[in-house]
Amino acid sequence: MIRRQWHYNFKIFEFKEYYEEMLLNFLELEPSIVNQIFEDFKQHIYIISFPGFQRDNLLIQSILGHELGHPIADEYLKQEPKNYKYDIGVEVQKVYGSKWEGLAEGERDKKKTEIIDKIVSVRNGFISEILSDLVASYVFNLAGLFALSTYCYSEPDIDTPDIDVEDPHPAWRTRLRFVYVDFKAQDLSVLDREFSTEGVDNEFHERISEAIKRKMQEIEVTVEDTRDQTILENDPVTRIAYRFVTEALPNMKSFLDGRVPRHRLEHHYREVIKCARRLFEGIPPNATNEHFIYEPKIANLQTILIGGSLYKETFLSSMPLDQGKKYRETLDQLNQLLTKALELSLIHSEFHKHRWAEDRMYKHRRILFKRFS
Repeated sequence: MIRRQWHYNFKIFEFKEYYEEMLLNFLELEPSIVNQIFEDFKQHIYIISFPGFQRDNLLIQSILGHELGHPIADEYLKQEPKNYKYDIGVEVQKVYGSKWEGLAEGERDKKKTEIIDKIVSVRNGFISEILSDLVASYVFNLAGLFALSTYCYSEPDIDTPDIDVEDPHPAWRTRLRFVYVDFKAQDLSVLDREFSTEGVDNEFHERISEAIKRKMQEIEVTVEDTRDQTILENDPVTRIAYRFVTEALPNMKSFLDGRVPRHRLEHHYREVIKCARRLFEGIPPNATNEHFIYEPKIANLQTILIGGSLYKETFLSSMPLDQGKKYRETLDQLNQLLTKALELSLIHSEFHKHRWAEDRMYKHRRILFKRFS
């Protein structure tokens, strides 16, 4: 379920868990009564909130992929071995042990437990956000990375982690770096070779390719700045927590690879650039081949949003700064075309699914008629 909210934030919560807690803690109902209320809820129901005034900015909605990643991150944190807690305890003793020498044993143990719990909370909060960012990048590829960078650049402070909250968050620059490094590891050679396909010439491909490289360079400059890491290193809590996040990264990626299909640019570039071309011509990119109306190549959600991101970074970002009004109008038109494309893609897919079923039934009847006539 997706809903609008007034806050400039994206958020996800599980319906059953949220209202169970409300009924138990605020209305103080008996657990047996609460269990009765929710006994028919066999599956999770997630409610995702997004900023209401961004409802028409379709490309930023790739961030929804991040919110869909949170249940996967929760699953990862539940299943991973907890031996890292012992290792964190060893590190805490090294850093804080000398400061506690004059304290009674009970007081030392209390302080050590508090610090360990804080570091574990920060580590797991960081992992939850970073793993969810990676899910958005896996699902939406360039659109996920570009949306994250847009959101990052809108923040006044991108270097300070937020750790004194219930769900600690790493700094925006830190998050962008993890996603960018992972994204760069995929095969991007299609951007460096000549390319043409039906309806798209090499000149158009070169404009798209140069725009992608320009945006990637912009992000690379951002993540090469290490001010966020300096802040992490200056606080023992975040320094230890961050070290255990980086140690968990290979396991996090292995966990994702078995659960989240990855949309790779080299595999889908042909369809993606056709979507960008249709946008350039003012046509909704709901399909990448409609010459054969009974067998069209229908564009899916990822292809449409990635094509929209390429168009935005290529043609909108090159507009002069003094054309702000025209930029806004063109961006509105882009979002209208993308919204219409998603609608048409869904209708098109449903039509051909039912048509295919009807064709199967018709052919089956003809076979039976021939057999028994």
